Formats: sequence, C-alpha cells, structure tokens
Amino acid sequence: RQTSTYSALDESQQRFISAFNTAPQGMALFKQNGEWISINPTLCEMLGYDNYTLSQQTPATLSHQLNTYRLEQQWQERQQSSLQFELCLTNSKAEAIPCIVSLSRISHPSSEQSYWIFQAIDISRRVLAENRLHDAFEYTQYILNHIDDGIISASLSGTIRSINPAALRLWELPEDEFREVHFAALLRGSHS
Repeated sequence: RQTSTYSALDESQQRFISAFNTAPQGMALFKQNGEWISINPTLCEMLGYDNYTLSQQTPATLSHQLNTYRLEQQWQERQQSSLQFELCLTNSKAEAIPCIVSLSRISHPSSEQSYWIFQAIDISRRVLAENRLHDAFEYTQYILNHIDDGIISASLSGTIRSINPAALRLWELPEDEFREVHFAALLRGSHS
C-alpha cells in the first residue's frame, strides 16, 4: 500500500514538473527570502535571461513590487489565496515588460518555510494595441474638435454620446448639457 502511495505521489510530481516546464506563461517557485527554487524556460525567455543568471537575482530585482516583505504584507491584508496585479518586469536589457502577475503562497505542514508560486503573462502586445487605439482616438478627437462642420454621435435610441465644438455652436448648446438632450429634440429645435 505504501508503494502505491509513493508511486501516485511520484506520478503527480512528474505531471507537475512537466506542466511547469512546458507552461505557456512564465512560472517560478521562490522562497520567502526571495531565493529562486525553480524557474521555467518560458520565464527565462520572456525576460531574456538564461536560467542561471535569473536564479542569481531576486524577484525584487525584476520589480520593486515583488519585494517579499511587501508581498507578505499584501498577503496578510487581503487574506486571499492568491495575489494578482499588472506590473512591469525588468528584462535583461533593462526594458520594462508589462505583465499580469499571479502569486500563490504555499506551505508544507512539516516545514515552517512558505514558498511562492509565481506566474507571469507578457501583455506587452495588448498594451501596445491599447496605446495605438488611444492615440488613434486622440487624433480623431483632435480632428473632430477643429473641423468647421458640426458632428454629433448618437446611439440608435437617440442618446447623444459626443458632440464637437462646431455642433455646440450651431445649436447654441452649453457643453455640459448636451447629454441631457435627445437627438430628435435637437433636430426639431425643441431642446431649449
């Protein structure tokens, strides 16, 4: 019976190691003092380090938010099974890589030492797309604000969502009141 228990435990450990090493996100285990126990290849690749070089650093060197004392405080304040936040990790070229980071703390009953399971997902492409979308919006808004034609954006139900300065001047409508006017009332001239 003891042999089957050890066999099941060994099989479970092998599956964890396989999943850890082939995970599409960066993963690592580190001690409470910040010493790395294990780092998967994806995290090394994401940050541009080889395993040895990364293991010589602490999580806090990747981001000040990963200071183990600070993590411990957040853990105690939130009293949740895990922590998750967006932050930038510093790669080997000293560039900031935006990531979603998840941390779970585990402890073994026979040991007083706790460990952190660290997961990081590189979201730099998403952040770049959001920035481009924001820039396109700002550019479009600039054009709308400086064009001589009155432009109004309304929902199908007639709720005015945006109105440019030229349209405000045309309808002699104060800027802070346009959201209270229905588009049909504006067209009929019964808004005032």
